Amino acid sequence: MGTSLEVFEPLYPSGAEVDPSLFARVQDDLRRVISQFASLEILDGQHLTGIDIVSGSTNLINHKLGRNYRGWVVTNIDAAATVHLDETSTAPKSLHLPLVTSATCVVGLWVF
Repeated sequence: MGTSLEVFEPLYPSGAEVDPSLFARVQDDLRRVISQFASLEILDGQHLTGIDIVSGSTNLINHKLGRNYRGWVVTNIDAAATVHLDETSTAPKSLHLPLVTSATCVVGLWVF
């Protein structure tokens, strides 16, 4: 997305009397910042751990999202292996993430 998250400005100095309109402003600021996080697709995912994948065939990983996956990231791997998407797989994206690996390994995946 390429944008930075907003930084909050101090609303009032410590010990100052609080203006009642301050609370509405705080709510508006929080709503705006939280909506930035809510719109990040990568946060809407599942962390899958202990996934065994074998070399020599396509591994169909049940991603448990209940919708088509948008992307994935390897979070952990226990071998010197490369893992990539099998672009030729006809497995439904709403159910499975089709992965191929250069060596049998156990991985952790963040699927979003």
